[in-house]
Amino acid sequence: MKRLTEKDKECIGGYTSNGVYDISWQANAFEKLGKLEDIEEEYGVDLIILFQAKGIFVKEQNTDEKEIVFEEVTLDLDNKLLLFKHPRKEIGKGRNISQYGKTWALTREELELSWTQKNY
Repeated sequence: MKRLTEKDKECIGGYTSNGVYDISWQANAFEKLGKLEDIEEEYGVDLIILFQAKGIFVKEQNTDEKEIVFEEVTLDLDNKLLLFKHPRKEIGKGRNISQYGKTWALTREELELSWTQKNY
């Protein structure tokens, strides 16, 4: 992977830390950003959020209590799913990646907020 910036060095708007303007940096940055945004559109979620999702909070589907629980997940990018490592009847087998903030979240608070707003 080729970085567009040097780690621990400042490069703002194409200017390097020694004051030289690098036009190729800008073109490369826009090209890479565009590709990343295409992937985000395809999956329906910010890539930073997606790759932080080692464990997620979900609301139980098949019980009256509708508790929010934490589950470990693995990414199934081919099918655009977060699969539970330990699926069970109360939560199902996983969640669709694009349903971030609706059926899954990285924190309990995010999910509680989305469910509160949905119910009003």
